[in-house]
Amino acid sequence: MVEEVYKGIYRIGVPLPGNPLKELNSYYLPGDERDLLIDTGFNKDECREALDILAADPGLTAYEITSRMKWKIHADSWSDFPAAQKWFAVGECLSHLDHLVLEGKVSVKETEEARYYYKVSNI
Repeated sequence: MVEEVYKGIYRIGVPLPGNPLKELNSYYLPGDERDLLIDTGFNKDECREALDILAADPGLTAYEITSRMKWKIHADSWSDFPAAQKWFAVGECLSHLDHLVLEGKVSVKETEEARYYYKVSNI
């Protein structure tokens, strides 16, 4: 369900089946130059998995991190994922990485080619 909660700010209810909260709030703010989607996601095991991958091999892109994560899909390897599934998986990984950056557990280095993620060493 999408509702405008304030002029130009939209709440998106994300269903949480089997969870007493029933749904999670995300917010969409359309802009002139770019839009902003705020995902108020949970601190999930996927966040820990991304941290562990970065601890073992720092300086990866979100695509590289995503390809090393475990996913519940019937494919033998990342190369067997359907293209659309890769797109959604990378999007989910990016939301986890953004959460970890906001918590100060991951840092980001941007170049002209890509964004590279690093686990902060003090955790």
